[in-house]
Amino acid sequence: MPVLEARISAENTSEVVPGEFAITVTFRNGSDQAVRLNVHQAAHPALVLEVADSNGRPVLLAPPSAPDAEDLEPGRLIGPGEQVELTYAGFLDRSQTPGEYRVRYAGRFESLG
Repeated sequence: MPVLEARISAENTSEVVPGEFAITVTFRNGSDQAVRLNVHQAAHPALVLEVADSNGRPVLLAPPSAPDAEDLEPGRLIGPGEQVELTYAGFLDRSQTPGEYRVRYAGRFESLG
């Protein structure tokens, strides 16, 4: 069974203006079969990231634009052991207060990991 692992790392963990905060998600195919990942769809933070403030309240992200042809494609084949990195920057609104935020990658559809 294909397995796509996602690991998140913060680009900067010191005090950062929320609108300038960035994370990198590294996807790794941990199986012996190729797996598809729609990288173009996965690049839309609102489709794949769950964000909560320090009190556990959800932080809503700006919605993605309307789907284009790349969004509707089946996605890229990721071979066994292969990795793909996506960087998400500026997904938090600048009006958010400085503080701690919890970010989780939550691809709810197979094509999004």
